Amino acid sequence: MIGIEVKRELKKIAFYSIFLNISLFLISIILIGAKVSVPLGLLLGTLVMLLNMFLLGMFIERVITGSKKKAQFIMISGYLFRLLIVGILFFTSIKTDFIHPLGAMIPLFYPKIIYTGGAILKHKRG
Repeated sequence: MIGIEVKRELKKIAFYSIFLNISLFLISIILIGAKVSVPLGLLLGTLVMLLNMFLLGMFIERVITGSKKKAQFIMISGYLFRLLIVGILFFTSIKTDFIHPLGAMIPLFYPKIIYTGGAILKHKRG
C-alpha cells in the first residue's frame, strides 16, 4: 500500500503538470505549429513520470519497512525497472510518428522543475 505522503506528492505534481503541459503545448504551437503528436507525447510522458514517481515511492516504502539485507537489492532493481519504463517510452516515441519525442521526454523533468520552483518561491516568501 502507498503512503499518504506519496499520494499527496503525486496529486501535487499531477496538478502542476497540467499547467506545464498546457504551457508547453502553447509554446510548441508557436514554434512548430499545431500537431497532435505534441499533446499525445506530453500526456504519455506525464503518465510515465507519475508512474515513475509512484514506483519510486513504493520502493522507498518497501525499503523502509523491510529488512536491511534486501534494501540495496530493492532499490537497485526498482531503479532498473523505472529506467526500463523510461527507455520504453523513449524508444516508442522515437519509433512512432504520433508521439512527439520531446513532448514525451520533457515531462520527466517536471518534478525537478516543480520542486525547485517551489523552493525558490518559499525562500523568497521567508
